[in-house]
Amino acid sequence: MATETKLSLEEFLEADYGREVELVDGELWERHVGNFLHSRLEALLGAWFIQNEDRWGAVALIEMDTIVLPASLLKPDVALVPFGAMPDRLVDPPLLAVEILSPSDRLVRTKRKCEKYREMGVRSMWIIDPESRTCLMWDGEQWVEARRLEVLGTAIFVELDDLFARLDASRAPQR
Repeated sequence: MATETKLSLEEFLEADYGREVELVDGELWERHVGNFLHSRLEALLGAWFIQNEDRWGAVALIEMDTIVLPASLLKPDVALVPFGAMPDRLVDPPLLAVEILSPSDRLVRTKRKCEKYREMGVRSMWIIDPESRTCLMWDGEQWVEARRLEVLGTAIFVELDDLFARLDASRAPQR
């Protein structure tokens, strides 16, 4: 949903648009979340990161408000931030921003969101497509398809095949 008039970040923060809306360059964008694949991948990634928080020195966050000045408030599906103070909204760049595509998401639009993360100073971004079982990883210069997803300059990683195997196991019929 786009607005005729651009909103300032302050106007957006003062209003109550609910959790399923983001502000991108002053435009309201509806978030497409809630299906099984999207939700389960968020949970699996969060669980993997939480299991390794102490080893990696990073905290996993799900759908955390992230302010990208001058006029964007985004909600990465999953983010990693270094240990430390936890504000109500992220204003410093996370170590990693992950976007998981839902069936109605468009890659072009998701890449535009990621461009906002880059403007903020985020160096590592992943776009995971559960339908095609692929992932694009920002390598610092361009988007590359990857099976081992890494956070630049850290030991943080995810093996995409392991992630999808866990996803498949959660869809197995109950006995």
